[in-house]
Amino acid sequence: FPPSMVLEALLRHAWRTGSVEAAAMVDATCEAMARGGMYDQLGGGFARYAVDRAWVVPHFEKMLYDNALLLGVYARWDTPLGRRVAAETADFLVRELGTEEGGLAAALDADSEGEEGRFYVWTPAQLADALGEDDGAWAAETFEVTASGTFEHGTSTLQLLAEPADSERLADVRARLLEARAGRVRPARDDKVVAAWNGLAIVALVDAGRLLGREDLVDAAVRAGTLVAELHLRGDGSLLRVSRDGLAGRHRGVLEDHGCVAHGFLSLAGATGEVTWLDRARLVLDHALEKFRAEDGGFYDTSADAEALVTRPRDPSDGASPSGLSALVNALVAAAAMTGDGRYREAAEEALGTVAALAVQAPRFTGWALAAGDS
Repeated sequence: FPPSMVLEALLRHAWRTGSVEAAAMVDATCEAMARGGMYDQLGGGFARYAVDRAWVVPHFEKMLYDNALLLGVYARWDTPLGRRVAAETADFLVRELGTEEGGLAAALDADSEGEEGRFYVWTPAQLADALGEDDGAWAAETFEVTASGTFEHGTSTLQLLAEPADSERLADVRARLLEARAGRVRPARDDKVVAAWNGLAIVALVDAGRLLGREDLVDAAVRAGTLVAELHLRGDGSLLRVSRDGLAGRHRGVLEDHGCVAHGFLSLAGATGEVTWLDRARLVLDHALEKFRAEDGGFYDTSADAEALVTRPRDPSDGASPSGLSALVNALVAAAAMTGDGRYREAAEEALGTVAALAVQAPRFTGWALAAGDS
């Protein structure tokens, strides 16, 4: 799985301390992921995970939360490759996950026509059919497409292990292959709009838009934020977790929804200067502090007035996406910086204290909390 939250923590740690080791870990990991088969070398965006240590063969499903988190990392990884991958991934999010109502859909399936990866993989013969013999042979060498294949049935994922000398030829070949691929049967899309994942995407699109000088990405973030505010946000600051086709579902939001959405609203406040976004963020944060906070300063994953369970869940560890606690801590830190309200800073510090032992024992599962600690 891409260690996106740990990479974010390492980036911030390197900036704050000048750590050469942390920066080298980011450089090596970001380059390997971006050049391997887990990254869509034609259309941008990352697959959910790889089945090998070299990230050659992915599970081809593309998740919104993965791409949002990785977009932020690559936008802040200040290299030519980082900027290219960030721009391509942002374009993928808007182009392929953007919904008619302005939100961002949850995922693209791995399968099409009953086969995993069929939409994305190539054979040398398919490259020659799309490009002609000369360019097809060049593309096969450039993208590591072999006669035996790196995937199933003699097909290969596309990798770009080194930048070719002829960048113009690369751009032309990529564009023609993308056009040829557009004629294939596309994977189906999960059109659910998940509040938490849209919050992550809003933050990433704002950051990428500002760092890359792309106002269109900030505009996309505003559209997603507007949808979340209109469909998911309720008057007391609570959230509904999902919507689809412009209709909100009945399921109440959990802690990660409140943390990610509040952070998204704060990013929009900073990007637009509109106080409405700040007011919405504070409404969500104040609700979370009232309804989710535990006696020791940590947080439960469900609201105090949610459906009673045998045990009220409380998991502070990051998985494929941030834990509710780490999501809320990042929002609290951002709110404290933006408003000067000490309540938010104090709450963030208390919550971080509850995961300090876990961060020492298993830092792989506390990357988002560590990133907040380095803010």
